[in-house]
Amino acid sequence: MNKRQIFAVVASAMANSAFAQSSLTLFGSVDSSLAYVSAKQQKIIGLTSGARAGSSLSIRGEEKLEGGYKLGFQLRSDVNTDTGGDKLKFGGRLNLSGSFGEFRIGKLYNLLSEIRDTFTVIGGSTHNMISSTTVGSINGSSPDNGPNGISYRTPSLGGFYGRVSYTFGEQVGNDKLGSQIIARAGYSRGPTHLTLGYGLVNAGTDAKGVSYRAFHLGISHRIGSFQPIALYVSERGNSKRMDLYSAGWRFWRGSNHFMMGYTFFHNKWQDSNNSHRLALGYAYSLSKRTDLYCTIAHVRNEKSASRKVATGVGYTATAGLSSSGYEIGLSHKF
Repeated sequence: MNKRQIFAVVASAMANSAFAQSSLTLFGSVDSSLAYVSAKQQKIIGLTSGARAGSSLSIRGEEKLEGGYKLGFQLRSDVNTDTGGDKLKFGGRLNLSGSFGEFRIGKLYNLLSEIRDTFTVIGGSTHNMISSTTVGSINGSSPDNGPNGISYRTPSLGGFYGRVSYTFGEQVGNDKLGSQIIARAGYSRGPTHLTLGYGLVNAGTDAKGVSYRAFHLGISHRIGSFQPIALYVSERGNSKRMDLYSAGWRFWRGSNHFMMGYTFFHNKWQDSNNSHRLALGYAYSLSKRTDLYCTIAHVRNEKSASRKVATGVGYTATAGLSSSGYEIGLSHKF
């Protein structure tokens, strides 16, 4: 073997070694459904996107560094399979991880929204028949995303974990306007998951100098094929307060997945502005990645409340009126 051949073999081996230290993954989901809503004289039927699993396209990359560290990134764009529109909802981030935990920087998903997603049986912080469980109706006090953000996540310590994030306001003349700081701690091991979250948002979308506080508590415990779930949320600020109580269960039997969730919105700064939501869900797994699903829900409002069944098909909510609806759809993850 001559020198040129030896050099080619060594170069090829080095290239393969370098590529082995990094990875790039394309993943996402496609979710489409037929939705129907009835609210007194308003009736509407149409197609909607992302009711169960969301529709999105993401790229995730990772490179192994010396010392056991890893540098990664993730870019995500939500896609609307109904209209074809898309938006950069969760944005992108860089992350550095190791035995110390993980640092993230970029447009980050809200730590409180993570709690609502995990401990809401049907829905979460995205739209669904039970709609968004955020009580951020107080001037948008708890947005799903934190642009200009930085966060730290501890490694799991015997099931215990902690997370903290800070979002810069980046407003001229008042750098605190729009900023938020959130802390989350919990225990997740085996069938049990318990978490607490607290956030402070400066001003939100309201006047300068107004701060909003948000507290989240979620718990779930799986017993065989049965999993009860409970969530409590409270948001306060600007002499206003909203509380949310949510409870439900999930049950698996073979390829069948049954769900039920109840949510009570308690408005503590306006009379007769409470709402009740009840949702029933069913999903059948056609494969490990594809589900056929159906959700039925009903929202009952007190005379001053105007919350509605949210399905992605638009209609105007009227104070004091109830609404009902269903969704039948198909979701696929890749």
